[in-house]
Amino acid sequence: MPNREITLSMKKQFSEALKKRIACMPFDKITVTELSEDCSVNRQTFYYHFEDIFDLANWCFRNEAEVILGFDEEPFDWKKSVSSLINYIDENNDMCVSLLNSMGHRTLKKTFSDSTERLIRKVISACAPVSEMEISEEELEFNIMFYSMAVSGLLEKYILNELNISSEKLICYIESIIIKNTGFAK
Repeated sequence: MPNREITLSMKKQFSEALKKRIACMPFDKITVTELSEDCSVNRQTFYYHFEDIFDLANWCFRNEAEVILGFDEEPFDWKKSVSSLINYIDENNDMCVSLLNSMGHRTLKKTFSDSTERLIRKVISACAPVSEMEISEEELEFNIMFYSMAVSGLLEKYILNELNISSEKLICYIESIIIKNTGFAK
């Protein structure tokens, strides 16, 4: 097995160990030693792959977001991507809340922002090729940033149960924000 595959396999093992631990204890109580023991490796192996537990948590979320959001699927179905993300949050709410509370809003918000920015970029390119848009590149980038931050903020509030709406309604509102208000839909 090539080194790259071994590294990915080890990262996935640490990711699974972290998710199992988060299910039964607060994120900030989990130690590198426990995760290493769960994976039957020494602590140095953990540090070979990750700087710290926060780095592991970020990798875990980014890696799962790639799969959940289906960025590599063709044709890209952004509604399915958003629905999958909301379902993931619903199914893993305890982990998401624990990560958000332990990592701090800024760290997780950055991770959310990166994923939602890719999502918004894919939605825009699926709805209207850049060559057909009647806006400047600077305005396009501003719109991507604006809508990414809006969706990230909504997802954060949804995770913390600060939105009193169903997942279906949230998906509908996100659709409205992304498509109807951006002017990118044909």
